[in-house]
Formats: sequence, C-alpha cells, structure tokens
Amino acid sequence: SHKIFVTTSETFSKIPVKYHHKTKIAPAIGISYTDSSEVEKHKPFTILYAGQLLHWKGVHIGIESFAKALKNNSELNFRIIGSGKFKKELLLLIDTLGISDKITFIEKLPQQELYNEYKKALIFLFPSLHDSGGFVVIEAMANGLPVICLDKGGPPYFVGKDSKNVIATREKNLGQITDEIASLIHTYATDIEHLKQESADAKVRSQQFQWANIVAAVYDKI
Repeated sequence: SHKIFVTTSETFSKIPVKYHHKTKIAPAIGISYTDSSEVEKHKPFTILYAGQLLHWKGVHIGIESFAKALKNNSELNFRIIGSGKFKKELLLLIDTLGISDKITFIEKLPQQELYNEYKKALIFLFPSLHDSGGFVVIEAMANGLPVICLDKGGPPYFVGKDSKNVIATREKNLGQITDEIASLIHTYATDIEHLKQESADAKVRSQQFQWANIVAAVYDKI
C-alpha cells in the first residue's frame, strides 16, 4: 500500500511501527451544513445525548455526571435520544439516583426531527467508550453545541484532543471522571458568555468536517 488511513489513534497504535510513516488518521464521516443561529440566553439549560442505548456508549456515565451537576444547578435537564437493550438498566439507575423528573427519554428520531432537538439543547454529552467516529458529535458541533466526551475512540478527533471537553480517563476511577464532567456542565450552566464562545468555536471546528474539506485533506495527504 502507498497510504494507510485509519479513523482513530487507537487503531493507529495497532499498525506495525514500520508502517507508521505512511499511516494517517482521517475521519470516515462528514457533514454538509452548519447552523447559523446563536445561543439563546433564556433557553432552558438542556443537555443532549443521541445514540444507541448500549453499555459501551457510556450513557450511564453521562447520567451519573448529570446527577452530580444537578446538586449545584437544579434547573438542568437531560434529553436522551435513542433505543437499545441497556435502557432498562439506565432507567433503574435514574430511579436509584432520584432524578427521573429531570431526564427525558425519546425513541430514535428521523434526521430532521433530530436536528430540531439539537436546537433545543445547549451542550452535547457523548461519553462513549470506544466509538470509531460518532456522526452525532459533528452534527452537534455544527449546530453550535459544545461536546463533552471521553478520550476514547473517534470523538476526541472531532472535538480536539487538546480541548478541556475531552476527559482524560487513564488511571482514573468512575467517580473522578463523573466529577470532571459535572464540573464542566456547571461551568457552562453558570457562564453564558463562555457558553456562547464555545458554541461559536464548535461551529468553526465543525467546518473541518464538511465533506468537501475532508476529501481535500485526504488528497493532500496522498
């Protein structure tokens, strides 16, 4: 092969070292639009997750983080869009934490209806443990939602590995990780100017993942 393209740094690490010089990381997904609206100051503070309800998607991590954030920000809401076999366990967790009135489950939606959900939210929480990409991540960014994710799989590539919204997991327990996520949520919920700037930055970064730019970047590497 002349070039090898992989979607995550984890996959890159599995390529034999002697081939690293011709191996590049590039996304296999992209978008074709960006929303132009600005953050609404008086919008209810809604956190959004969209994706399958499976254990490795880390929704339980998001719920536990949200529960901690609620202790300092009682007006928060969490909307979870998707379906999957882990939903029963998630409902039990929510009931145990006593936050059922703050979380709304929505079954998987058609694309246009999902776009409307992005517009209702202010931040996007995607604590997946090993997603290769995460189409919803760049969709959320294009709609001006700062994305909080773990340093696992593809999402950090889109959010930016140096972003404080990418939670480092090495040598940390679940409590430490959920504390950090809750702290980020608190910052966004209490500092509207910070939220507005991060929203604008998310839109700008999402432009890198427009299909035309992705294709051009791949040809540049060839």
